[in-house]
Amino acid sequence: SNIGTMEMTEEAIREQHIVEWINTFDCITQSCSQLVDLCDGVILTEIMNEIAPNYFSNYQKDEGAQNENYNMFHKLIYCLQSFFESEANKYFDLSFININLICNGMETETSEEFDSSPLLSLLEFIIGSAITCQNKSQYIGIMTQLPDEPQKTLMALAQSFMNHPESERTENNNENNNEINNEI
Repeated sequence: SNIGTMEMTEEAIREQHIVEWINTFDCITQSCSQLVDLCDGVILTEIMNEIAPNYFSNYQKDEGAQNENYNMFHKLIYCLQSFFESEANKYFDLSFININLICNGMETETSEEFDSSPLLSLLEFIIGSAITCQNKSQYIGIMTQLPDEPQKTLMALAQSFMNHPESERTENNNENNNEINNEI
């Protein structure tokens, strides 16, 4: 069989739908044609800066620092947790998201090698922030202007976010957050 006519996997189609949504943001400064393009944290930080500027606007990329991408995702996740806690009164412990696996995506040669599951988990919460922020009607409006299939994909991710149980608040969580806070 001809490889050129190979069917796109369900996962590849879903990734294209997410990329389509990512590209609706005017604020992004670099191109995004596949999920791997999100693995340096720049585009996602720019998008969150637009969605929730009070939580992300003071974030600058730590140019040239060792682990700069890891640090960027660390801060992104911390800011997302703060956003949900303050704006939606929900506590999510997002430490289950494997930042190393996301950052490793930058080293992968092909999208087949890339394990997108941790990035998809993070994207679920980013979509969640878009549908719970002050300008949610604007972001929901943009989503509903996309073609049917991408819309369904985004709705499924939004639903998955809405079904995500809140985390237990423990002393340990607070200590971790303070630790992260001191690094910022």
